[in-house]
Amino acid sequence: MKIYVVSNGAQDTTDHLVKQLASITLQDSTKATPVIVVEDRYNLTQVSQNDAPVDHSSFHLNDFLLEKGSIANGVMLVDANQIATKLNALATDWAVFECGQNDQQTCIDFFRKLARYNYITPTLRHKSVVFSVPSMYLAFFAQTLNQAFNNLPAGQLVVAQSDQVRMLMLSTDIERVFVSFPLLWAPFIRLNRLAMFIYKRFVQAGRASTKTRI
Repeated sequence: MKIYVVSNGAQDTTDHLVKQLASITLQDSTKATPVIVVEDRYNLTQVSQNDAPVDHSSFHLNDFLLEKGSIANGVMLVDANQIATKLNALATDWAVFECGQNDQQTCIDFFRKLARYNYITPTLRHKSVVFSVPSMYLAFFAQTLNQAFNNLPAGQLVVAQSDQVRMLMLSTDIERVFVSFPLLWAPFIRLNRLAMFIYKRFVQAGRASTKTRI
């Protein structure tokens, strides 16, 4: 099973999206379910509309919600029975789940119930599964999916790692801006490395103080 987490901000069709993702070469992983975060697809645009389509099934998160009025703490709940009913008949190697603009907690509820379904039923275990999510939640939802499908505990280490992911993504965004200014590129690289070094030392010092208190 392979999990792809992509931003739903692009205007591509689901067919074109799946063809782009299918063109990515991945190393086989036998120990865990790989979670691949695809922030930009500009380098995958060589896929042509005339290329052979990749068979896939597309679903929207709204298809799995309980009937209207089934709300807990202001959050629409996901119906686990709908997950089983719709996915038991899945016959394609690719499945795309569109999260749309649903509430964050609703999406998390869906991820966790889908992971439980995957634990009980082998339907998705040899599939490529795509989650199209709002770009602002891309890293957070990828972390949540990794925890759910690989049975990872949520704790202080996970929080520290999520902070590092956000720092890395911020650094990447800044690099994209400076790459268009060659004269500023070399000084920025040195400054960026210094900032990352200071940040890592700060994180390590925080972990050490936490262990001391414990």
